[in-house]
Amino acid sequence: MSYLNKISDKDSIFLFISLYVVLLIGFFFGEDSTGGAFADYMNQKNISKNFSSNFLDSFLNYGSSHPSSRHSPILIMILSIFEKLKFNDTVIRLINLQIAPVCSLIFYKCLKLKFPKIKNSYILIFSAIFFLSPTIRSLSIWPDSRIYGLTFFVLSVYFFLNFENKKTLKFALYNVVSLSISSYFSPNFAVFSIYFFINYLSYYKISKNIFLIFILNAALAFPAFYYIFILDVNFLKITAVPDIPLIQRFNIANKIILISCIFFFYYIPFLTLHENKLKFLKKIFDYKRVVITLLFSFLLIYFFSYEQRFTGGGIFFHISNLILNNNSLLFLIFFFSFLIIVEISKQDVKNLLIFVLVLLSNPQLTVYHKYYDPLFWVLLLLLMNIKLNLSKIFDLKNMSVFYLFSLSFLLISLFK
Repeated sequence: MSYLNKISDKDSIFLFISLYVVLLIGFFFGEDSTGGAFADYMNQKNISKNFSSNFLDSFLNYGSSHPSSRHSPILIMILSIFEKLKFNDTVIRLINLQIAPVCSLIFYKCLKLKFPKIKNSYILIFSAIFFLSPTIRSLSIWPDSRIYGLTFFVLSVYFFLNFENKKTLKFALYNVVSLSISSYFSPNFAVFSIYFFINYLSYYKISKNIFLIFILNAALAFPAFYYIFILDVNFLKITAVPDIPLIQRFNIANKIILISCIFFFYYIPFLTLHENKLKFLKKIFDYKRVVITLLFSFLLIYFFSYEQRFTGGGIFFHISNLILNNNSLLFLIFFFSFLIIVEISKQDVKNLLIFVLVLLSNPQLTVYHKYYDPLFWVLLLLLMNIKLNLSKIFDLKNMSVFYLFSLSFLLISLFK
């Protein structure tokens, strides 16, 4: 393919560094494109000060004292060390800022494994798109555990891809350790251990190796289990809207509709990769599938109860309420989103498993767009088996679509 020779390694490195410089500019201007990163950090900073002055009491009463947080205490504990050492806040944040290029470079290493025939310069250019992610930008500028969870999750995928290529036990164990660290920073990622374990089980069957993987998973999970359930430090139960009945807090209809629409948002640039778009539309709008999806949609819409006061909800939830002052547009987009999800799930049952795990990863009331940015692209490109020629994503024309999409979303996030 001739387009693979148009960009040199120097060009791609220059773009990567340039986007990093843009991130630095955002740092010095205090950018908060997600809208809540600054407030979350200031709350966590107050908690980290408590940890630095009285660690044991803060650790054992985490989540029940004031101020409180439903974030994992791991990053807060690390930040408390900086507080203890009297580090300047700007220095702390500047150190944290380096997590963005680290995450991007790990993603680059994953893409190299997944697409070995693509020139490195093109892979580096695509991986640099992480610098345009509102979530990565905001949470690297204002320290937050979610970005560390995402980074170690991408690292766990890197080891999993190595395992798929070489079928070596050490990569399975590295994957388990990396995912465990990811889950300690951000517990939402813990559910993906099910996906990885099923893959290891299908290869190793019932054997010494699968037993070793299981024991390692259990051993690494035990401290968290002991902390939350034995010591009863259940910070996960904290919610910004405490007066909501339990049945509404775990309303699955809310999660399916909102998360499906957020998935569709991130799938939009992938539509350019479909060679025959008319054929794709005919396939997803199959008569029987449309009827079943309509019935299912009506059922979910009937039980949908997400409110603006909960905060979050995703971009289409906000657009629908902004333009129409109701959820009509959201429900229309959900119908189309669900048809695409059904099609992708039909292509490989493991794709369906990933969608289910994504739903399970959000047990709380609120559904925030930042939880899936850029997670859905990681899942689509690295773990899902979809019937698309994904190598076409590195075509300059297609990459420009992804960059334009990301830049537009960043600008919308900045000026919303």
